[in-house]
Amino acid sequence: MSESAYDAVFGSAWHVDGKDIKDNMSYSTSAASPVGVVTPTFIGKWHFDTAGQDFYMSTGLTNTDWTLVTTSPFFLKAQAVPAAKTVTAAITAAELIAGLITTTGVTAPSVHQLPTGALIEAALPGIATGDSFDFTLINTGTGASDDATITVNTGVTIVGNPTVGALTDATIISGSGTFRARRSAADTFVVYRLS
Repeated sequence: MSESAYDAVFGSAWHVDGKDIKDNMSYSTSAASPVGVVTPTFIGKWHFDTAGQDFYMSTGLTNTDWTLVTTSPFFLKAQAVPAAKTVTAAITAAELIAGLITTTGVTAPSVHQLPTGALIEAALPGIATGDSFDFTLINTGTGASDDATITVNTGVTIVGNPTVGALTDATIISGSGTFRARRSAADTFVVYRLS
């Protein structure tokens, strides 16, 4: 519940220490990220960035102790136009984080090297060990040999099948693959094949 919604229901002075109760039962808001600006009053305090449409939660008691929890209210996410790759092209950190990548082998398999762990981490300020994000590789190739494969890089490993078959490959049920990239240490990510 937002502070204004709390005031609308309970009023601002219904209890001797009503501000403390309100602070613990509501989230704060501003038109920007709270990182470096808002000092949380307790660990676990929620804050909503009205401009970026992001929720943050405090993990400590200083103004730098905020962690991005969602990328939009109700878990909606703005989606950029998918990055389009061809036979052999590296995937940038920004493209990976955007979540959708299309590829076509045209007449041959395509190979797409993932960015380094350091580049992924630099593109995600505030990411912590255990945090993750998902991305999907969609193979629009139509030939039986038009498979698309993602490959490792410094600080990035892959668990599971890194190859996404072409749409007409009889051995492949789907022409897409979904992966989860999890930060396992500083500048280090493990990419898991989910489907």
